[in-house]
Formats: sequence, C-alpha cells, structure tokens
Amino acid sequence: MHIAAHILAGGRSSRFGQDKALHIYQGRSLLERCLDTAAPLFPTMDIIAKDPSQYNHLGYPVLSDVSETYSPFSGLITGLRQGESSWHYFQACDMPFLDTGSVRRLLDTLERNKVPALQAIVPKTPGGIQPLAACYHQNTLAEAEKALETDSSLKLWLQGLRVNFVHFTREQHFRNVNTREDLHVSSRI
Repeated sequence: MHIAAHILAGGRSSRFGQDKALHIYQGRSLLERCLDTAAPLFPTMDIIAKDPSQYNHLGYPVLSDVSETYSPFSGLITGLRQGESSWHYFQACDMPFLDTGSVRRLLDTLERNKVPALQAIVPKTPGGIQPLAACYHQNTLAEAEKALETDSSLKLWLQGLRVNFVHFTREQHFRNVNTREDLHVSSRI
C-alpha cells in the first residue's frame, strides 16, 4: 500500500519564540528529527509549510499551505490534495520524540484493517488522542475543508469520521513541544 507522508511545519511557534521546526536539538532540527523518523517507512514524503523557502535546504519537496489560516486543517488539506495516494500520514514537526517503531505500528494497523469505510488511524495515549501523528484516507478531504471553514477542532472533526484508535501505553513519544521548557522536560521523561 502506497502511503504518502507529510510533515507539518506551518505553525506560528508563538510560544516557542522562534520557528521551532528549525530549532536545533541534539544536533538536528526538530523538523529533521521528524523527517528521520518517517523516511525509512514512506516512499513519498514532503514538508508542508507557510513559507516553503525556509525548508528547501532539507532535500524534500516543500508544499505551500493552501490557506494562510494557522490551522492544522490547512496542512491536512494541502497533503490530502496530493491525490497520488489513497492514504496519507501526517506528523507535526513539534513531535521530535516520535520513533519509527510507533509509526510502523500505525501502518501495521492500517494494513491489518483494510476496511473500505475506515477513514483514519489515530494514536491514543493515556493523555488523549494524537491527531497530528496519524493516517487519514483521501476521502476525508471534503470534511477537512468544511472543518477549516467553520474553525472546527481536530477532536470534534474526528468524531464525525470512522476512526480506528491505536492504543499506546506510553505518552512520551507523542509529546509535542510548544515551549523550550517542553523540549527539555520531554527529553527527561
């Protein structure tokens, strides 16, 4: 099954104080760490950003967000409009602790559950669902476009989809980094 991967780097980074995608942590930018995690698993991968010129040096195609709105739906829609694959994996660039094994588990779940009606494979940790490290079917595009127009939340949007939640007992891999302190706290857990 061909699944395209999209790393989302179109956020504001307002709490971080700089573009967190390019912040260097243990020798690699947060974005590079996410690319390194996904690269072994996907034949097609790109970066989705508001300003593609900032990321051209990384050696992956960089797509411009379809909307100037700072919403995760902007990135999802951009990726889902790349119609070469029926399934798409999305990962936010502020999840630098996600490992290849956890992503592989999502893909294995997708392979085992080829239910035609299934629209999403989403991790669920003790802290809640993780919709920005998940797989979405191409047929969620229209719903994502509506959600962007209505300023819906990802969690509310998921309630209207046919989702297979994959349970993970450890939350550490899915922690996102909003501040510099989050980066250092997460690395110690």
